[in-house]
Amino acid sequence: MISLFSNKIILIAAVFQLSFSAFSQDQDFQIWSGAEVKYKWSKKWSFGLEQNVRSAHNSLLVGKTFTEIKVNYDLSKKMSLSGGYRFLQLYIGEKSMGHRLFADFKYSYKLDRIKLRYRLRYQYQTATEKASRTFRNQFKIAYNLPKTSIEPFLAGESYHTLYRGFEKYRVTVGLSEKFGKKLKGSIYYRFQREVNYSNVQTQNILGVNLAYNLGKRKKKKD
Repeated sequence: MISLFSNKIILIAAVFQLSFSAFSQDQDFQIWSGAEVKYKWSKKWSFGLEQNVRSAHNSLLVGKTFTEIKVNYDLSKKMSLSGGYRFLQLYIGEKSMGHRLFADFKYSYKLDRIKLRYRLRYQYQTATEKASRTFRNQFKIAYNLPKTSIEPFLAGESYHTLYRGFEKYRVTVGLSEKFGKKLKGSIYYRFQREVNYSNVQTQNILGVNLAYNLGKRKKKKD
């Protein structure tokens, strides 16, 4: 069943790429892949370690890799705070490194099989001798298909910098599925476009992610 949905996502990606080609001055097809390990330290605290590779120039070259570590604190069943650090390596042009610090607020709501989530992120990033401060607003809706662990999802996100204002937006459609209790995979198509630039950059992205949950920390017995 997962292969059937994967074919649909790839078809959607092709349709979107053709649909938006007339409106973009500079397009790029990219493949994003990531793997994450999660660990539940306590009822409220959890940690994550993630590695990602992103292609560029129509997926002919590696454009960026990054390693990210983050910590999450659950305020309640619906709200949480998280923060983290990302180390980036950029390969397009002159090879360089970058750093990102970020803080998130998340609010989640579940209505039967429908899951809604809002995330507000503030990030500070330095790369290629430039620094940026960005606020990101993300809305996501997912639906759990009956008698399966498959969840189609749709998400939208906007980027606002302190100096430029509205800078970029993303629209993502995909699906996720659990494989057992600890492994979860997702595949998605993402349309990403800059605004307020003279040379508008547009990316059509096919992404794959895997997340492995190490489980909860075992409490020591007295």
